[in-house]
Amino acid sequence: MFSTSRILYNLSRNDQASPHLGKLNKNHVPGNSLFISTIVISVGALLSKLIPSQAFGIVTTISAICFIWVWGIVLICHIKYKKTRPDLQAKSKFKAPFTPAINYIVLTLFAGILIIMLFAGETRLALLCTPLWFILLFILHSIRSKKGKSNQA
Repeated sequence: MFSTSRILYNLSRNDQASPHLGKLNKNHVPGNSLFISTIVISVGALLSKLIPSQAFGIVTTISAICFIWVWGIVLICHIKYKKTRPDLQAKSKFKAPFTPAINYIVLTLFAGILIIMLFAGETRLALLCTPLWFILLFILHSIRSKKGKSNQA
């Protein structure tokens, strides 16, 4: 909880999260960030109480999907980088081997893992519910972006 609340606090201080998460209480603790961290952890505890046989699978499936999402975006950006900026890629001292073929292979592997998760009973529910998380993040980002634009006007 300490590290999660501090990450949220620092994101807020860098204008990458709500300013409310960057407020310190009288003891110099990021109380709002700690509260949010506690809520998220409590959801995990509630899951383990309500559906103990499925809770671990849900949490690990969601984290795996987020991992696939992040690294999928990285691979897609790398493919685009190689296509749009071959001059920079040629000068780079840190060239990724076997690209772009390896990027497509790994993306295919990720797609295969998602298909397997869809057909596995233990992971299907979390896989189908994870888009709700992305929708929530998108809505929160849109709200934050609109507030930022209205504050600038």
